[in-house]
Formats: sequence, C-alpha cells, structure tokens
Amino acid sequence: MAGPQSISEEELLYFKGLRILHKAIAPELRQLFKKLWEQLEGSPWQDDRTSGESFFDKYKPRSIDKRYDDMIKTGKVEAWDMTVLCRAFIEYSLMNAIDSTYSESVSILRKLRNQYAHNVDLVRHRGDYDNDMRQVKKVFTDMGLNENNLTHIEPDDMERQELLNEMNTLRQELEKRINELSNTLSEDDRKILIELQTMTEDLTEAKEELNKLTSVGRELINELRTLMKEGPIRLTGSYHEATGGEDRPDMKDLPEWFQGVPHDRQQLVVTDRLIGRIARHVGAEWQLIATEMNIPQPRREAIITKHPGSTPLQVVEALTLWMQRASHQATIASLMKILWKCNNRCTINWEGIEAEVMTWDW
Repeated sequence: MAGPQSISEEELLYFKGLRILHKAIAPELRQLFKKLWEQLEGSPWQDDRTSGESFFDKYKPRSIDKRYDDMIKTGKVEAWDMTVLCRAFIEYSLMNAIDSTYSESVSILRKLRNQYAHNVDLVRHRGDYDNDMRQVKKVFTDMGLNENNLTHIEPDDMERQELLNEMNTLRQELEKRINELSNTLSEDDRKILIELQTMTEDLTEAKEELNKLTSVGRELINELRTLMKEGPIRLTGSYHEATGGEDRPDMKDLPEWFQGVPHDRQQLVVTDRLIGRIARHVGAEWQLIATEMNIPQPRREAIITKHPGSTPLQVVEALTLWMQRASHQATIASLMKILWKCNNRCTINWEGIEAEVMTWDW
C-alpha cells in the first residue's frame, strides 16, 4: 500500500468515506436518537443505565445479540459506534413506532458502513464513492439531518493511521467471529456454512451473512454452551424445531381447514409450482415470514434488490430458499405452520391459500 505521503486516489476516497461515516454520520445519528426518544417518551435520554435498560426492556430487538445489546444497555450513546447505532435504529421497535422512515434510512447507512468495514483492499473507486455520497445526502434529507458536516476533508497522517488501526480491529473481530462460529457449529450448520462459502454473491454480502450465520446458528451456539448439562438430543431437537421441520406439528399451530387434510398429505414436500401458487396470496410483509424461516437480513435485502417492486417474485424467492435449505423437511405442514404463526402480523389471503392447497394435484 502507498505510504501516507503518496496515497492513491482510491485509498484517499476510501478514507474520506470512512471518516464521514464515523465523524459526520455517527454524531448526527446520536443526536437524532436522543431527540426521537424524548419525542416518544416525553423525557430526555439520561446517558446512563436507567435509559439504556428502559430502551431495551420496552423496545426489545427482534433477536438478541448480547455484544451489542450490552453496550446499548449502558445508555452511553456517545460511546455507541456505527454498528451499535444502526442496531438501535433498525433492530429495536422504537423507530418503527415513530416512523419506519428512520429504520429504513439507517438500513441504507448500515449497508454502506458494511461495504467500508469489510473492504479488504481499503480502496473506493470514484464512481462508487460519488454514489455513496449521493445516498448519504438523500438519507440526511429524508431524516432531516444537518449536512454541514458532510465535508470531504483529506485525513492527515495521524487520522489515516487511526483509520488503519480501526480497520485492522474490524478485520480481527470478523475473523474471530467466523472462527468462533466454525468451532461451535453442528453438522447441520456446517452444511449451511459450506453453502455460504460457495455462494456466488459478492464478498461483502457473503461475509455479512457468514458473520450472522442465521438465527438458527445463534440458537445453536447458545445451546452448545449448555451442551454438557443438557446433552446433544436437546440440540438436535432445537435445530429440528427451528427449521420448521417437525414430523407432526401441533394441530393448534395450523389453520383449522388444514387440520382436516390427511396426515400423509400434510407431510408431502412442497414443490416449486406449489410455492409459486401460494406466493400469490402473501403480502408485502413477507420479510416477517422470512425471519421465521431463518432467512437472514442480508439475504432478504438481496432478494428485494433482485426483484424491486415485485412482491410476488420476492415471496417466491424467499420461499424457494427456505425449501432448498429445509430439504425433505420442507413439508406443506411446515410451510402452513410458519405462515399461520405470522397470521396476525402479515397480510395473508387464507381463502386463496386454502383453495390452492385443496385443489392441488396431490
């Protein structure tokens, strides 16, 4: 890499972008978070555990990540980095309770942050950088943030070294996380790991997904910690349940009309054609269903990017991904159970699904 005195344009653009993320965007998000908290709660944020734990208890995240949630519980917003700030805006329900625009806009910033944090070459080409800044300015406009700090100032040697050190730390954390996951995976999750490693998607998305691995992986890691006490049978059962592949789902967890379908037919594996027909009757909230299917957020975002504006195609791809991963456990009963679990949270045309299933060529 070029030295501090002869830094290339691509390196300079990378450091400018990273500097803006940490020195311009993060402070604005901290101020906005406190403002929105006071707006909803009617009292100022206290910068201590009182506010931090209250935020966690009232607006718990969709899935727990102890490393970051412990930092949030301290209540010390000034110490929250971009990762923690993005989590507070996206994973917790507070922002959606006010206006979903905030979590949606910060999702753009998180994706941008990941592109820089996982950039092993430490370079950013001019076209990509200019597009980054357009995205940032649009987000600032949408959220009413101050754009005055979005200045393109070349970092001096000391700031450049600080950024290099930060990147090295991010790399080490990523590698450590991957190693931890690799060493604690079950045979089933090793298959998931192999699938992730062979994906043809770009390196950024693959690393992000590998780092999170799927909510099933996180459950298994927690259970592995108690494996000596509770034994491997519990672990196997947990995976079986988490993937929605029980041989005999509890009837109360299924629509009443489906309970009358003979058990041997309920246990038939879904097909591409049946998925295509069922997908017509699932609404725009399909990501909640995908979450129940343990499809991680990076994959969901990739599906939306691949099929912008087409909910049916997005649903088809999500259900197909679940079917491929669950393999022979992707039964019609398992699919009905997952959909029924999301009944009160998603727009689902059950009359249409009933008609599709009951007229299906068994």
